[in-house]
Parts: sequence; C-alpha cells; structure tokens
Amino acid sequence: MIKLKFNQALIDEALNKSKQIGVLKDSFRKGKGQQHGLLAEFVVREYFKDLIKPTENFYNNDLTIADYKVEIKSKTLKQVKDITEWSIAKTSSFQKPDYYFFVNVNYNENIKNTNEIYLAGYISHKDFYNKAIFFPKGYQHKGGFTSTGGKSPIDHYNIFQYQLTCVSKTTIFGQGNEVQLKLSI
Repeated sequence: MIKLKFNQALIDEALNKSKQIGVLKDSFRKGKGQQHGLLAEFVVREYFKDLIKPTENFYNNDLTIADYKVEIKSKTLKQVKDITEWSIAKTSSFQKPDYYFFVNVNYNENIKNTNEIYLAGYISHKDFYNKAIFFPKGYQHKGGFTSTGGKSPIDHYNIFQYQLTCVSKTTIFGQGNEVQLKLSI
C-alpha cells in the first residue's frame, strides 16, 4: 500500500464538490461517504499529477492517468486487512475503466479529522468482474455493512484485498509482461 499525502485544501475541495454534486444514485451509504470518496479521488489525482489528463466524463471515469481510465473506489476503515472486501455497486457496471483503484480514508468522526489515506491496491476492469462475487440487496453478510445490520444495502460486487495488486514503492502496472504504467514515489 502507498500512504498518500493530503492537506486541508484537498479536504475543502472534497467538501465543496460534494455539496455541488448531491447524492449519487448508486451510493452505498446514501451520500454519507461521498466526501471521503471525493477526497480519495483528489488525493490520487495529486499523487499522479504529472500523468493526469483531462477526463471526458466525470460520471463514467474519475481520472485519466497517462492514457488509462481509472475509477476510484473508497472505504473508511481503521485498517485494511487481507480479508477486507471492496465493493462496486451493480448500478456502476456501466462504467468501463481500464482500472479500479481502491483507497482507504481513515478518519475520526468526520472528514476534517482524517488521519491517513492509503492506495490499497488496484485491479483491471476485466479481472474485477472475473473474480468478484455478486451480492443481491438484502443479502446477510457475516461482517460488514454495520449501518444496515450486515445486510447489503444495494446489489453489488465484492472482491477481497488479497485479490488486488498491491501497490508498493515501485510497481509495474499492467497485465502479463506488458508494461503500461510505472508507479513510483
């Protein structure tokens, strides 16, 4: 995982953008996590600022890094473990990014008290849907979705942290021997 840098300006940008957008239709938490999702996106954007290209459609892809469409998915956990599950709503399946990035925003009580942000890993669109497990709305999970008593709030796909390519100081970003993007700190 890569620990990402953030500052008050990025937090303010996330708060302001969240007010402008309103609640998105495929929100797991009815908009309560939107500020954190936007903060995750803006922090990743800053990390890759030299590779960022203009994004054609905000609702289909969060960022374009080099020539790759990237969708940022976030969680607000105290700690990411191998068994951490990352989710994508079924209503987001129209998005066709090259990669999904999964980012953890660790905070106390609200976004203004953010402690740490980590890029936990990534996976290609194809690999995500080949490996993910589908859970229908109302499915009773053993652990998770604490705000709904463990029940899936919407139809969604899940993948475990251990199935992601974890990002380290230098990671070759791509499939097989094809080098697509080199990450470095």
